[in-house]
Amino acid sequence: MHAPGILPCLCPAGDARRCNAQPDRHLGPSTEPFRAIVPHSWKLLIGVVALVSSCTSTDEARPAAGSAGEVSLVPAFTVRVTGQTVHLEMRIANGGGGAAVLAFPTSQRYDFAVMTEAGDTLWLWSRDMMFAQASGSETIEAGQELNYGVTWDATGHTGLLRAAGRVVLAVRPIELETEFEVPGS
Repeated sequence: MHAPGILPCLCPAGDARRCNAQPDRHLGPSTEPFRAIVPHSWKLLIGVVALVSSCTSTDEARPAAGSAGEVSLVPAFTVRVTGQTVHLEMRIANGGGGAAVLAFPTSQRYDFAVMTEAGDTLWLWSRDMMFAQASGSETIEAGQELNYGVTWDATGHTGLLRAAGRVVLAVRPIELETEFEVPGS
């Protein structure tokens, strides 16, 4: 079991697209619960070590107009537990030499879910939300990062749980997952 606190989850070495290796398990519309996207063999590693990589992908981001240098996106997912409050945060850092433009199919930029160890969805941030059906973009300058975070009230839930975070990019969403523990009363 993991102690309460900060548990990082970073994409596997090589390519952010490997985070999405199971296409049948991608999120559907924002009201559908989502499940694990990290292969089972990594689950023990995720809570213990940070898997650092250079997640370069031309599908998720493109260099900004007039920008020099490559785009290198490095996603990270953090869960922090304080009592019965769970803070979830997705960060996308641009480790490349140029600005990156992220394309989104709607006004939704991210989603978060909390699940039991068995995979039953307890909470989905976007469940009762509506998003404008208008595409948009966000620019991450070289060396900068985008942060998306939410808070979940875990009242009534204790023990080992799973959290998943998703940045809803137009071509290939970035999805990461980790385990965390909510202490008993």
